[in-house]
Amino acid sequence: MKKIVTVTILGTLAAWVFLLAACGSSGKQVQQEESPKVEAPRPQVDPEAAVIEVEVAEGRRCYEEGDLQQAARIVNGILARRPQHAGANALNEKLRAVPFCTVYPGDTLGVIAGYYYRDPKQWGILARANGISDPKKLKAYQRLRIPPLSQGLGTRCELDRIRSRFFGGAQPEKVVPHVVQPGERLEALAERHCGDRRLAYLLADYNHLENATELTAGSTLQIPSFSGKKRETAQSQQALEKGILACQKQDYGSGCESLASIPKSSVHFEKAKSHLERCRTEGASHYEALGDEALQASDPNRARSFYQTALEIDPEQTELRRKLDEVTDMLKAMDMLAPVSQPKP
Repeated sequence: MKKIVTVTILGTLAAWVFLLAACGSSGKQVQQEESPKVEAPRPQVDPEAAVIEVEVAEGRRCYEEGDLQQAARIVNGILARRPQHAGANALNEKLRAVPFCTVYPGDTLGVIAGYYYRDPKQWGILARANGISDPKKLKAYQRLRIPPLSQGLGTRCELDRIRSRFFGGAQPEKVVPHVVQPGERLEALAERHCGDRRLAYLLADYNHLENATELTAGSTLQIPSFSGKKRETAQSQQALEKGILACQKQDYGSGCESLASIPKSSVHFEKAKSHLERCRTEGASHYEALGDEALQASDPNRARSFYQTALEIDPEQTELRRKLDEVTDMLKAMDMLAPVSQPKP
């Protein structure tokens, strides 16, 4: 009997414990269900970020294809809205680092493209990169940007082209650092260190300067130093290019003067001699034609002036001398036939 009572009591206690545990659990569940849920903050979405990334990718494509002007427009547009954008700033640094070269007399886009891209047919890349619509209007001493292409082309050194053109490929004996003083000009430095102020463009190319006429005080330039013989070679090259350019502009007198100044000892003498002969022939023919036109227009005075200029350019033209003698005789006859003015009473 005692055992039955004990079991009954224990069973009752177990039931009460179970009921209390169940009530507590459900109470907690009710409490949890009734407590408000707190959602984690969602990250803010930048609707323009994706658009900018697409623009950066397009700018990179333009840069790799050599369309520098379009790439610059894209980058400037991005930086105007997001000045700290890493991708746009990195591309902007690449654009700033694109090297420059100088167009020297006789250069064409094809010649420059042949040097940098090893293919003259790639001249269109240079035209697009520099906004040149008509390659025939390329100006001497114009500055061009040379965009590097994705194939690794366009990375040849401009200094090699300069040394080959001016100094027969020779290396400078030394390179002297020079701190630019206020008001200092590149022409004066070229005359002091290279012997000719016209070699300012050489220094500009040597130092990768975009503008050869403006220097920043306090900046450091690298000045290549050449021996007297090499300096004379560079001066002859400049005289040759000046003469060729003058002839192209139909300034035959100045052209012949520059070409004739190149000494026989110069490596450029034979080339200068060939251009001098051509300049004299073209100049004499040009002024002879002007003289003939003036004579047909009944203006013997102008005709004589043109014939004289033609003979100054090419004294060996015997036909020109005959025409000059004839028009001179004509003017003398006209003076003799002119009525003598009577003195006033």
